Amino acid sequence: MTTTSLLKSTEGNESQSPEFAGCSHHPLLTIGGHTSNSTSSEKSISRAREWMDRCHRSHRSCATTMDGSGDGGDNSTARLPDRVVHIISANKIRVAESSTITPEAGYACLSHRWSPETEAVSLKRANLETYKRGVHISSLPQMFQDVMGAVNQLGLEYVWIDSLCIVQDDLGDWHQVASSMASIYEGAAITVFATSCASSSDSLFSNPNGTTEASDMTFHRGCGSNVEGQAIFPLLTRAWVLQERLLSRRILHFTDRELFWECREATWCECRRDEDSWTERRRQAKRDIKDTEWADIVETYSDLELTLAKDKLTAIEGIATRFGRAKNWNYVCGLWAENFENEFLWRRYHSGDKPRPHPRTAPTWSRASVDGKLLFPGNPRLIDEICNVSLIEPPVEAGRHALSMLKLSVRAVDAHVCHDDQDDGGGLHQKKSLMLLPLTVELSTL
Repeated sequence: MTTTSLLKSTEGNESQSPEFAGCSHHPLLTIGGHTSNSTSSEKSISRAREWMDRCHRSHRSCATTMDGSGDGGDNSTARLPDRVVHIISANKIRVAESSTITPEAGYACLSHRWSPETEAVSLKRANLETYKRGVHISSLPQMFQDVMGAVNQLGLEYVWIDSLCIVQDDLGDWHQVASSMASIYEGAAITVFATSCASSSDSLFSNPNGTTEASDMTFHRGCGSNVEGQAIFPLLTRAWVLQERLLSRRILHFTDRELFWECREATWCECRRDEDSWTERRRQAKRDIKDTEWADIVETYSDLELTLAKDKLTAIEGIATRFGRAKNWNYVCGLWAENFENEFLWRRYHSGDKPRPHPRTAPTWSRASVDGKLLFPGNPRLIDEICNVSLIEPPVEAGRHALSMLKLSVRAVDAHVCHDDQDDGGGLHQKKSLMLLPLTVELSTL
C-alpha cells in the first residue's frame, strides 16, 4: 500500500513490477486516451457522480466500515464527526457541530497537503465563533474554494477538513479527534484527494490547453514507493495521507491530467484505457487491512514525509486501530505484542550518525524513536517470551508514548564458542562451553 507509486509502462504491458508483487491492493491504473479540458468541467464531475453511484449500487464491501456501520447504498453515514464544514451556499460556509445536523446527513473528507496558506486560515480558539457564524468562501485559499464546489456538485453539503474541523491550538481537541481519525475517514461517503496540489494556494482543478493526450505513466496502489511520484503527485508524499488513503472507502483523486477513482473494489480513470484487463487483478487484490503485513505498512510509512516527529505514532494510529481490532492484537508504542519477536528487530535503512528526534516522543526500543526508512529483516526468533508489557501514560503535554516501559525475557541457551588456535598456524579449533543464562530486560526511557 503505497501513497507514492508512479511506474513507467509501455503500451500493452500488463505485468506488475516485482517491487509490488504479492502486495498490491489495487491494479495498475494507466493514464491515457482523451479526457475533458478540465477536471472542473461538467463532463468530469458527471463522470465522478457516475462512479460514485456505481460503487453505491454494486460494491458490497464499500458499503460498510469495519465496525459494521456504513451508508447502506446511499450517501448517508452512521455518524458524523463532531465538527464538519457546512457548505451553506456557493459563497458561504460555516463550521458546524454535528449535534445541530440531521444524523443521517452524509459528508465528504478532504486529504490535502498543508502549507502556510493552510495555517493562516486554520481553526483556532480565537476564530472558532467566527467560523461557527459563517465566513465567505473567498476568504479561503483557492484549493479549499474548489473543494467546496466539487463536494457540492457531488451531492453533499458537509465536508470534514482537518485544518478547519480541529481546533489547532487546543491539544486536548487535537488528541480527541486524532483518536477518531479511522472512523472519520472510513465513515465518509467519499474522500476528495487534492493529489496534484503542492499547497492550498493551488487550484484543485486541472485546466490544460485542449484535451489530455495518452501518457505512458501509471498510477498504482501497492506496497513500496517511487520517488518519481513526488513531483507529479505531491500530496502522496505525506505520511498522514497513507492512513487517509487506506481507511477511506471511496477516493476521488484530482490530478493535473484527469480524475481517478479508488475504492475497495475498483480503480477507474476518465480515459478508461485498458479497463477490461484490470478485472482479474482487481478481483484477486487484497482489500482489507487485516490481510496486509504490518511490516509492509511501516516500511512504506517510514519513507514518507512528516513535519513533526511527535506525530509519528499518531499519524498512523487510525490504521493501527483497525489492524489491531481485525487481528485482536495489542499495540504497544508502534509494535504488536503478539508479533513482537519479529517487530522488535526493526532497523534503519541508512542509520549513519543521524541523531534521534529531540525531544523524545517514543521509547528507544520503538520504531517511532528514529527518523528515516525502516526495514524488518528476516524472522529470527531471538525473543522467547514477553513477560510483561506495561505502558506508563504521561500527561498529554509530555508526549503520549515517551515514558513507556517494556519488560521481556529470553530463553536460556546451552552453547559452545569456537575460536582458532593460531599457535601452529594450522587453524586448530578448541571448544569452550558457555551457558547463556535466562535474562530479564527492562527497556524504557525513564
